[in-house]
Amino acid sequence: MGNHKSMKPPQSLKDIIRSHRGKLIDKWELYLKKYDEIFASYRNKPISLLEIGVQDGGSLEVWAKYFPNARLILGCDINKRCGDLKFKDSRIKVVIGDIKESSTVEKLLKLSPSFDIIIDDGSHHPEDIIIAFTKLFPHLRDEGIYIVEDIHTNYWEKFDGGLLAPHTAVEFFFFFLDVHNYEAWGMDIPRKSVLKPFFEKMNLKIEEESLSHIHSISFVNSMVIIEKRSPEENSLGHRVVRGEEETVTENYKLLDGSTLKDFISSSPTKGLHFKEKPPLQRLILFFKRKLYRLGKCFKSLIFS
Repeated sequence: MGNHKSMKPPQSLKDIIRSHRGKLIDKWELYLKKYDEIFASYRNKPISLLEIGVQDGGSLEVWAKYFPNARLILGCDINKRCGDLKFKDSRIKVVIGDIKESSTVEKLLKLSPSFDIIIDDGSHHPEDIIIAFTKLFPHLRDEGIYIVEDIHTNYWEKFDGGLLAPHTAVEFFFFFLDVHNYEAWGMDIPRKSVLKPFFEKMNLKIEEESLSHIHSISFVNSMVIIEKRSPEENSLGHRVVRGEEETVTENYKLLDGSTLKDFISSSPTKGLHFKEKPPLQRLILFFKRKLYRLGKCFKSLIFS
């Protein structure tokens, strides 16, 4: 028998929270399981984490335990009382301010110019979520993760939400499916074109370059998870065709090495016949899409 010691598996987030006796933390059970999945590769790295919404400060203490080699665990809250919180771990910092204000973002960036993980557990108001994303996503490092918690509030009237209500964060991130598949559009217009109804209503902007770094977007009950990577890693790349026996298809070997752009340029339809529309027409198009979703919803209710 060898003398080596067996390595203990790292504690799950749920186990860490169960044994936590410090400041109050409030998280849904599903989040704990999901965080173990998406944070596995970050556990022992010297990360910088930003969480919007400090409350009693318990989550910051837990993140410090969960990421033992983290360089910075930074919280931001509009409530001035959070500024009085004291932490034993020197890696934990708190900035007081409204995340919608550029001055607050500047304070955060003085402590860390970029972040590996950003968690929005703030006001949960749709407009605040969208504004925070446009201000913070550009400061997320490539290979980083941006998470929005408690997006279920976007279905509630007191948060100016509702099922299929326009301009909620749910709808905003729904349109990211189009942004994500920009390569297939076949049009010389920016990704942010599909987000104009939101940007015009809220007087916001985000650089096209930032949107090109969106690698994936996934939805879990009450959560949105966005991965960021370099644009090169987000491209569909080249088609890979291998094998010698071709009995059903014809000349598919010739497609080896081709790109989606090659396919679109050779197609009779040449991508989508979309033209930049004036504001009123864009708004009509936006609501047509909403009505389509609403019709699908009602159809499923009637025939269920």
